Amino acid sequence: MTLYYSLLYYKWDMTDTGEIIITFESEDHRFSYEQFGLTFESTDEEVIQAIAPQMKELDESFDLEQEWEEGNWTVRRAENSQTVFIFPKSTQG
Repeated sequence: MTLYYSLLYYKWDMTDTGEIIITFESEDHRFSYEQFGLTFESTDEEVIQAIAPQMKELDESFDLEQEWEEGNWTVRRAENSQTVFIFPKSTQG
């Protein structure tokens, strides 16, 4: 029984966690930290600057850096999964 729990913990502990998820035009786009040379500890600004060119490829008219600077987008982090979420702020009204 102990061996089973040890193996289960080992498998859980080795699960690949952590990614960057950006919601754009109602779709989630997932990226690994390694793609951009980032880590979970990277600053919000570093994440935005790294992801912006990739998002520009999806839509040439979309400038993530400018949208973020204007306060239209937000970055949130989930400690337990080591995931960074980027999404538009909801509009007031």
